[in-house]
Amino acid sequence: MTAGGRERPAAGSVSARRRFGTYAIAAAVAGAAALWLAIRSRGPLVEEWRVARATVRPVAAATGTILPPPRVAVYPGVIGRIAKVLVRPGQAVRSGDPVVELDAAAYSAQADEARIAAARAEEEAGRAADSVAAAARKLAQARGLAGKKIASREYLAAAALDAEKAKGEQERARAALAAARSRLAAAREALARTRVAAPVPGEVAEVPVRAGETVSEKTPVAVVVDASTLLASVRTSAPAAAGTGPGAPARVAAGGASAAGVVRTLEPNKTGDSPYVTVMIALTSPPGVLRPGMEARARIDGTPRDGVLAVPVSALAAPPQGVRGASAVWTVADGRVRRRAVEIGASGDRLAEVASGLREGEAIVGGPASAVRRLGEGDRVRVAARKGD
Repeated sequence: MTAGGRERPAAGSVSARRRFGTYAIAAAVAGAAALWLAIRSRGPLVEEWRVARATVRPVAAATGTILPPPRVAVYPGVIGRIAKVLVRPGQAVRSGDPVVELDAAAYSAQADEARIAAARAEEEAGRAADSVAAAARKLAQARGLAGKKIASREYLAAAALDAEKAKGEQERARAALAAARSRLAAAREALARTRVAAPVPGEVAEVPVRAGETVSEKTPVAVVVDASTLLASVRTSAPAAAGTGPGAPARVAAGGASAAGVVRTLEPNKTGDSPYVTVMIALTSPPGVLRPGMEARARIDGTPRDGVLAVPVSALAAPPQGVRGASAVWTVADGRVRRRAVEIGASGDRLAEVASGLREGEAIVGGPASAVRRLGEGDRVRVAARKGD
């Protein structure tokens, strides 16, 4: 008994309870381990997928940077002497605004000569048409007289010959008129090109010429920073880029904002052990927060591929050791898995195209991805669901 009248437990009973608790914990751990080993021996739960044909909607993920606006050189369309320089560095221009004017006197004179020649050719074509009409009337009259036995065969033959000659003259007049009109159009086009315009809106960066200088079609007369175009240069893997091409829609995110875009070019890297593709994306109406040099992430949508062999993206595993440039899946037979190297074509959010390595109808582990990552050669699995049949 204690001083307060309460009974103190015996030391032996406390020790017994502690030993009992320890035994209980050990038994629970042992039971859990046994249960885990039992489950493990039966294998993890997986989804079985039958390889089938489907539509794959390719999606390529890429990373890169926002590029500075492109600098566009402005070239004249004709040779000439610069009469006026109409812009200065730092000046804003719109597409079509004049940059320089060339001396147009010679081109104006050529256009006048071509206009006069075209007018004459039109007159000749008109007279030829009148001749054809007159010869046709004469031939009709001769046929009528010949039918009445009034005109001779020779007269009829001469009228027919005159009609054919008139048609020939008309064809030559028409050809001459077409050539004259073509020369007039070319002369007017050359005259219009003496006014050199900015091809894009933006800011003038350079004006490397002065009035009085003679320039050719290969001489840049100005450089304009294209304010209408913002480009993103991103990289993606060669397999991911397989389903995309110029014109493919894209979305680029950078600096907490995003913008729609269109793929302009794809440039494969043909060297190195890890092939990739550089994709240039022109952004459509980019928000003002996007700036050159920002890190960018892009999603590129490709053209859907119909009727191709497909497997879930969640089924893809690392390739067998020593196999490079490929992916793999786990085939299922008699409750065990075997790793199979496969070549993947276009890949989307849910499905990936199988270019080679599998046949239609074969059974593979379709997921979940967490289970696929933990599998090893020959492991036993339990099928929780079957899909793709």
